[in-house]
Amino acid sequence: MVLGTPSASPATARDLEMSPGGNPSGVLPVSPSSFKVDARDQTLAGVIAGLSSDSELHVFLDPGFSPERHVATAFTNQQVPAALESAERAVTFISSHVRDEVIRRQDALLGEVETVSELEQQISSVSDGVSALVGATGSVQDAVSAPYLPMTRAVTRAKNMHQCALILRKVHRFRFCARRLRLAGFLSGGGAPAPSNAQGIDDGEGAGSEENQLMAAAEHVVELEALLASSSSLLERVDVVKTEVPAVRRALESARPRAVKVLRDALVLKDKASASSALHALNTLGVLEDRVSGEIARLISAAQTTIVEGFDPNKSVRMQPKSATEKPTMTRDGWLRIESMIRSLSSYCTQVVVLQSVLENSIDSTSHRPLVEEFNGGGRSIALAFFQNVSALLRDAMETMARARRRSALGELLHVFMLDFARFKLLFVKLARDLDDVVSTIAVPQYAFANPVVGYGELESFLVDATSPVQSAFISSSMER
Repeated sequence: MVLGTPSASPATARDLEMSPGGNPSGVLPVSPSSFKVDARDQTLAGVIAGLSSDSELHVFLDPGFSPERHVATAFTNQQVPAALESAERAVTFISSHVRDEVIRRQDALLGEVETVSELEQQISSVSDGVSALVGATGSVQDAVSAPYLPMTRAVTRAKNMHQCALILRKVHRFRFCARRLRLAGFLSGGGAPAPSNAQGIDDGEGAGSEENQLMAAAEHVVELEALLASSSSLLERVDVVKTEVPAVRRALESARPRAVKVLRDALVLKDKASASSALHALNTLGVLEDRVSGEIARLISAAQTTIVEGFDPNKSVRMQPKSATEKPTMTRDGWLRIESMIRSLSSYCTQVVVLQSVLENSIDSTSHRPLVEEFNGGGRSIALAFFQNVSALLRDAMETMARARRRSALGELLHVFMLDFARFKLLFVKLARDLDDVVSTIAVPQYAFANPVVGYGELESFLVDATSPVQSAFISSSMER
């Protein structure tokens, strides 16, 4: 060894080995202990600065921070989702900074850690802190979600009770309406027993006149149709009513045809009360205009058939015997056919007059307006339109007869009528008078200032126009003679 040459100390040699390429400048590196303190301080300062700069995360730096109080405040202010999101962001923020710092300073950390136990101690400390924060986040989530479980169960129970109440109401209304239909004769007996008086149904309520029963039954039919349309599958699963559902369906299908039949019979019998009840029922069932139009079309068709047969020379009519011991006979007498035709037309026209009168004097319970206004907008008179159609049919038949050849069957029939034209004319004058009597006695308007259904002058005008072809032929034949 040469005197005066200093030997390298162990610490200096180790420092030179840690520095790549040695330390030729001779400047000693920073001691590991001082580097460790500076790195930890910088990392912690960065995390604290990041948390402090966030308006939502700085609350976690408060020395007096309490998870329970934080949860209670978030629940009171209805900021539970925001509180959970803040806690998760804090965990993510700290974890990312720690991971980034560990990765960035991996070589330095390995260099400054002298033993494996020291490194494990630091990692364990960081892991314990992260685990504690995750545990605190889970506690916050549990504390926030715990009150919602009883509330969810309570809401579910309330929904089930509401659904049960709706089912009970529908079953009760179904049985109530079915019992009313049974009392009105629309539904045959059998099925489940009807509710008793203890359930709020009076046995005498279903009794009354046929007109009142028909109107009440129409309301129950509408309600039952709505129930079956909305809850048919539900009612069919209820034991107390599932046996009644098929019979109720059949009763609902027959309700409208039955109301039409009541209307038709009432018009024939000139029963205004029954006709009004049937019209109200059809209006409640929502088919007033359709079914009344159908009846008018049926009467027009019947009148057309009657007129064609009345002027058909080959059509035989029944002649009533003069005594009870004789049998009725069939004859082709033209006058008998015309008289039979006049009687039938009088019946058809009378039915239309009664229908028009009842429509004008029946008030709808919902709109408080006459039913005739609900039908076809309350425009043109049904009776006048019917009389015009009958007049046109008569005129067409008589024009055909007037154009027939003299030697033909129709020509012979025309000749018979012209030989006694006064009698022919008198038949139609009598028809006008009979219809005017019907208007005066049956179709009296409800109010004195209201116009009658049809006036005698209008009736006479219709029939004069209808018989004008025969009258013209009669005048021409008289002129020729």
